[in-house]
Amino acid sequence: MKNKKTLYVSEQFKRKGFLFFFVIIFLGQLFFYFYSSQSAYEDLNFFEPVPPHLFDSIPKTSLKTEKLARPNKGAQKAVISPIKKDINEVSDFALRSIYGVGPVLSKRIVAYRNAIGGFVHMDQLYEVYGLDSLVVGRIKKQFLVISMPDIDLISVNSATAYELSRVPFISKEMSEIIVKHRARNGLFSNFDEILNIIEIPPDKIHIIQLYLSYN
Repeated sequence: MKNKKTLYVSEQFKRKGFLFFFVIIFLGQLFFYFYSSQSAYEDLNFFEPVPPHLFDSIPKTSLKTEKLARPNKGAQKAVISPIKKDINEVSDFALRSIYGVGPVLSKRIVAYRNAIGGFVHMDQLYEVYGLDSLVVGRIKKQFLVISMPDIDLISVNSATAYELSRVPFISKEMSEIIVKHRARNGLFSNFDEILNIIEIPPDKIHIIQLYLSYN
């Protein structure tokens, strides 16, 4: 019975000894951890101040912010005008690049151009059905009459009213007045005689004259 009690006490002592040993090891590691952390933190906070004379070697221009160059308010911007294309050479597809000119109007412009043999003046665009002044203005900004077409002159003294009505800016009513006046008063000798019987806008006179002859 005594041996059993002795063995029991010995086992208890061993277990307490192992537990005490592990506690000592744990406390030692914990102390080492806190000591290392504090040392590293102190090293980071410790630095040597930079001697003032080292700043003298830095160029002063590098310490200043360079100002961006600003354009002079009084300077005028250069205006680059676009290169205009020939209205007599352009395709109907290219005309669609103009805002307000779709497939229908572009084909109508080309058809009218072919019917009159080519534009001699950009104002002839006003004769194309469906084109308003705003769209014509946009077309004028990108296109120009460069190559003058070969015009088949129409004789004021022998043409029918229908043939005269095909001249740009001469309406059907105007052509009928010209033919009736010719029948009553004889042949025309100059354009001034025509201006006496019909009213033509001054900016259209020089265009109409290009299509007429007095043979």
